[in-house]
Amino acid sequence: MGIPDLEGCNIPEHPDINHENVENWPMDPGTANTLLRFNWDEEITDIDNWMGVFCVYQELRENGHHYSVTGSDYLKDILKDDLLCYIELCWMELKVKVEEYRANIHREQNVEFPE
Repeated sequence: MGIPDLEGCNIPEHPDINHENVENWPMDPGTANTLLRFNWDEEITDIDNWMGVFCVYQELRENGHHYSVTGSDYLKDILKDDLLCYIELCWMELKVKVEEYRANIHREQNVEFPE
């Protein structure tokens, strides 16, 4: 995703553009690969979101041993459905963080100070 951490203020918004228009999609300057983005206004079943979840799944299956040395032995034994359920749970937790962050920003912008 190209971000320092997964806090609400750092989780990027979906560019809201057609994937066919790749030149407008955020890119990783080091690899020139498109960065992963989710549409937080939609559910996980939205096609863009589900494609993103499946990209995370594929990345963990293929390269998970690079991310977690201690977990690498377990990754090859985790059932597909179990790993997908875990990724879905993580996605839902991120969505909550985004929604809380947006609500805080909205509250801060609508604060009325007494005269």
